[in-house]
Amino acid sequence: GASLRESNLSEATLEGANLQGAILNGSNLSEATLAQANLSEAILFQANLFKADLTGVNLNNVKRDTLDLFNLNKINIIQSQMEEGGIGGGISPEQAAAITSNTEGVNEVKNAIFFGGSSIIPALLTNDQEQRNSITANTTKIDELISDVTTQLETLGNNDTAIGEQLTALGQNDISIGEQMTKLGENDQSIMAEINAMKAQLQALVAQVAEKDKRIAELEQGGGGQSLEQVLEQVRDARAGSVVLTVDPDGDNITLGLTIEQSDNLIEWTKLDGEMTRTIPIPDGKKFYRFALDK
Repeated sequence: GASLRESNLSEATLEGANLQGAILNGSNLSEATLAQANLSEAILFQANLFKADLTGVNLNNVKRDTLDLFNLNKINIIQSQMEEGGIGGGISPEQAAAITSNTEGVNEVKNAIFFGGSSIIPALLTNDQEQRNSITANTTKIDELISDVTTQLETLGNNDTAIGEQLTALGQNDISIGEQMTKLGENDQSIMAEINAMKAQLQALVAQVAEKDKRIAELEQGGGGQSLEQVLEQVRDARAGSVVLTVDPDGDNITLGLTIEQSDNLIEWTKLDGEMTRTIPIPDGKKFYRFALDK
């Protein structure tokens, strides 16, 4: 029941460990020694079992993703029976007893051939064919049993190979997932760097806007507490047809230009050659200017 989620147990020695019901989600058990360990009902989702030693492991009611590890436990049980002289020895205990009984019958026949120093072969010839048929039948049955055991061993070998391939594939998937997680982490860092840069730009823009707001507030205040619009309105009203001039942005001068146009129909106008200009320097302080045409 221990929680070992995402633990690094690579190459750990856990032989005979009691891990019943343990939570091993995302744990790294690659090349770990788990021989004879109890993993019944354990949770191994996304666990890395690449090249792990699972000899004799109790995997009852254990599922790792789509691979049913309970089949591996069944294979280990069959292998244990093979080592104890059961089905893995070639024949079952019942089959071995039957072969022993037949062997004893053959030995009895051999001993009876020379009973009391004289041959009894002629008396046995009548039963020779029956004995031969019986021995042939027993031999055929033994061959069938050997063939069945050989087929079972080949099936077990294929299952072990398939399980090994599946575990290898799962290990490779775990490595691929780890690489993808690393790449996502790098992308996250890049995105955070861009966000921080945008924050800095936004702060600079906010400061610029605040400075402009301050400047606008200063410009909106004219003499005597009047707004800029009120002051300009008074200047425009200083004389009918007056024009408000502004200082050149590159210096403290005002440039005044005068162009004369002519027309034959008061609709279409054409400029006459030559433009009269006058540059007026503006001294420090508040000044007002106006111009008029003399008769």
